[in-house]
Amino acid sequence: MSSRQEKTVGRRSSTQAQLSADRKLDVVFEQCRAEIMGTIYFLYSSSESVSKSVYEKLKRRCSRNYANSRIGDLRSWVFRVLYTLAFESVGNVKPKRRKLSKNAELTSIVNDTSAVPDESLARARSVFLSDVFAELSFVERAVFLLRQNGNLSYVEISRTTGLSLEQVHSLMKKTVLRLAEASDLFSSSLHERRQDDFSFSNSGEVE
Repeated sequence: MSSRQEKTVGRRSSTQAQLSADRKLDVVFEQCRAEIMGTIYFLYSSSESVSKSVYEKLKRRCSRNYANSRIGDLRSWVFRVLYTLAFESVGNVKPKRRKLSKNAELTSIVNDTSAVPDESLARARSVFLSDVFAELSFVERAVFLLRQNGNLSYVEISRTTGLSLEQVHSLMKKTVLRLAEASDLFSSSLHERRQDDFSFSNSGEVE
């Protein structure tokens, strides 16, 4: 085989290897799109349109930096790249304060949903918990999302964020407890509202 032919074969092999690598990356983005988009949405506290823009930016960065021989778990790597991208953009941005207090907001939601089907109540609960989650610090949200959506181990999260393993465990526990408390508050407030409605209805009955 001539040197020219060897170079041609070499270029073809290199191109095929790159196409194969790109395809592996595409598969991860296809399979994990919902988790990636959800992580972007909550890390950036953004709109759907902004999330889509960041998603495309993430794909471009991953494509440029992807080196198949040095990456074992491609899914975890993508989420680590996403964390770095988010930290560069909004890592030091404090969560926006909501105009309504959390109790006032909850009262409003409960009043609007006390007589609607369970499916709507589930959506209302989800909205309320999303608002509670959005008020957490960037690092609290990041640790929770890297674990829940990215499926990273605590050791991987520690390496990704630069936090100690103890800090990662502490932040994860704190966030889970905060969301559990918020869920209980929603349930108890809804129960109280329904009890009040029931008592008012009974008081109006004619004996």
